[in-house]
Amino acid sequence: MTIHLHNKTILVTREEKAGEIFARKISQYGAKALQAPLLEITCLPYEQTVNEALQQKKYAWIFFTSKNGVDCFMKQHPPIGNCRIAAVGTKTKQAIEAYGYEVDFIPSIYHAETMAEEFLQIEKNIDPVLFVRGKIASRVLIDAFREAKRPFDCVEVYDTVTNQAAKEKLTTILHTEKIDYLTFTSPSTVRAFMELTEENQSSLSIPAVCIGTTTEKSAREAGFKQTIIPNEFTIEGMLDIINEKEKGIK
Repeated sequence: MTIHLHNKTILVTREEKAGEIFARKISQYGAKALQAPLLEITCLPYEQTVNEALQQKKYAWIFFTSKNGVDCFMKQHPPIGNCRIAAVGTKTKQAIEAYGYEVDFIPSIYHAETMAEEFLQIEKNIDPVLFVRGKIASRVLIDAFREAKRPFDCVEVYDTVTNQAAKEKLTTILHTEKIDYLTFTSPSTVRAFMELTEENQSSLSIPAVCIGTTTEKSAREAGFKQTIIPNEFTIEGMLDIINEKEKGIK
């Protein structure tokens, strides 16, 4: 693949640890990566009732919809035994496998709508499932299972909050750098960007590269004039679509 991102500047807004990984990949594409970690991820205390349910083998499936959910759950809860595991995408799947577990289901498109639709079509077992969630996670899976009258429980294992300490850095970057692309990897990053930028009208004209359809919807609702989503909802997919766009410009 020919790289077309030389001399381009891309802003990374995801939380610091994951943002560093993204920034390294951007550099591999020949672009300049600027980091403003707009989010902080905090693991929440474990829920004893979930531990007891896991030990009693109550759940047929556990659903993970983010790497953060995997990490915070695995660090605090007991081994999940014979539960089958569903992952929303490849990054979540890799995080699960790093803890020594196999993933039994992954949707063809990496978002909750497809995950719910495809799972409910193929899995007829009506034993309860457990959704591992963030505190402000989408309700798509919950609503789909409730509508299908399928039993489930939820456990919130992490919280996502705006990193107020990043405001000064973000403001400096936006005033001193020519940003070619903004990157948003969740609706939370979009909301944090809008919260931390007091005068954001000029920023709304910068192309916003969104990891998937839900994030793109948030960006459009926030007023971004040009949004871009990849074919595959991963950070690699985001870089590929930027590269393809630059190829077309050239």
